[in-house]
Amino acid sequence: NALFWEERKGGLAAQEERLRRHHMQVLSREEQLNQQAQQLSERDKAVSGKQQQLQAHQAALRLQEDALNRQRAALQAEQEALAKQAAALKAKEAEMAQREAKLQRVHEEMNRRREQLRGQDRELKMREESLTHQGASGNGNGNGSGTMSTSSTVGGQADG
Repeated sequence: NALFWEERKGGLAAQEERLRRHHMQVLSREEQLNQQAQQLSERDKAVSGKQQQLQAHQAALRLQEDALNRQRAALQAEQEALAKQAAALKAKEAEMAQREAKLQRVHEEMNRRREQLRGQDRELKMREESLTHQGASGNGNGNGSGTMSTSSTVGGQADG
């Protein structure tokens, strides 16, 4: 009977040792799992922090994009205003070119009339000289009345 209890005691001790080792393995595995859980928690915190940073960065980018869109709209409005000004300036330039062309035509007409008047003046002077020579040879005293009227006619045409 004692042998039975001895064997039984030895078997129990071996089983107890196995249970103790298994318990140690379970504790070791539990400790590993706790460490992994701690690492995962730290990683999760880091990821959460990075997500918050990313969200803040995205919000800042959206604000920048909104500001750029406002600048773009302002620039587009300014560009449209400048295009209107350019069109107005082109119209004014065309009007000025028309005025300049008209003034050029008027100037050319005045020059043409001036030349006409000079030609008439030369013709009248030649007539005057011819009349003066005829009058001097015809009656001898040559009062110059013809010269006077001819000159006043030339002057009147030049003023008109």
